Amino acid sequence: MVGGVREVSGETRPALWSSADAVSWRPMGLEPVSFYGGQSVLSSVACSGRSLVLLGAKSGGVHGNPRVSSWVGPLSGPVREVSAPFELFGGPDAVNAGRTRTGAGQFLIVGNRASGASVWSSPDGAAFVLRPGAGVSSWASDAVASGSGWLVVGAASSGGVRRPAVWSWAVAAGWSAVSVDSPGSGELFWAGPVLLGVSDGFRAWRPVGGRWVAGPAFGVVGPGVPPVVSGAVAAGRLFALTGSGDRFGLSVSADSGGTWAGVDLPAPWSRSVDTVAAVAGSADRLVLLRDGGSGARVYMSDGPFGRFR
Repeated sequence: MVGGVREVSGETRPALWSSADAVSWRPMGLEPVSFYGGQSVLSSVACSGRSLVLLGAKSGGVHGNPRVSSWVGPLSGPVREVSAPFELFGGPDAVNAGRTRTGAGQFLIVGNRASGASVWSSPDGAAFVLRPGAGVSSWASDAVASGSGWLVVGAASSGGVRRPAVWSWAVAAGWSAVSVDSPGSGELFWAGPVLLGVSDGFRAWRPVGGRWVAGPAFGVVGPGVPPVVSGAVAAGRLFALTGSGDRFGLSVSADSGGTWAGVDLPAPWSRSVDTVAAVAGSADRLVLLRDGGSGARVYMSDGPFGRFR
């Protein structure tokens, strides 16, 4: 679990915790090498074999833009900040660096530049290379390994309308658009065995004959804070944590997004621009994480995933 700690003085520092059972957590060692790295709040983590890659940021500088940092180390720690040129993640073309992912024999960071959807790739997490190229009207939110390359998901705008978009990407082949259903305006947010996003409702997309086909809408998309959705797989079931308006919701599907049922959260979860929530799964356990700004809470449920503790 990654995040940060705010000191009484208001200063922040990066934080990393590990657990073998999602019950007992221990802090892990971090070794920042830059001024902003020592103040970063970590936001994403990816594991491959016995290696760990983290991503964090801290706003600063004359314009107050996020100073992004990547970190690498063994699962046992410590994890060290990677020294990198400022314009690898920053500079005049910077927009954001979002999620870290692993697969296809490499680590990937998904994000965006002024030129559109982009990724950063590395075989070992020690040095990333920027790989832009999806187009100026594109936006990348997540990625999943596919064969020897990746599927990158997000949105593309045309005629002032933002719609779900998918690209295939590999080091040698570059970027290529993939056909995807678009019932309405929206965006894909999560990539896994299926894709999750918003397009005239929350939906899952499944691959059918070389095309990503949208399933039925589920959940409620309300006004206010823009909707988001993330996913996890546990015990062969697909879980979707949705954020819409001022509330979070949890849904489960046993048929890869063909049908959905609601799952009770540990308590009614309010939502604002300052609230962070995530879902993760394993063979027999579902874990929910939430931070409303006053402290983080971790909840877990073992099959049949009806009660959290």
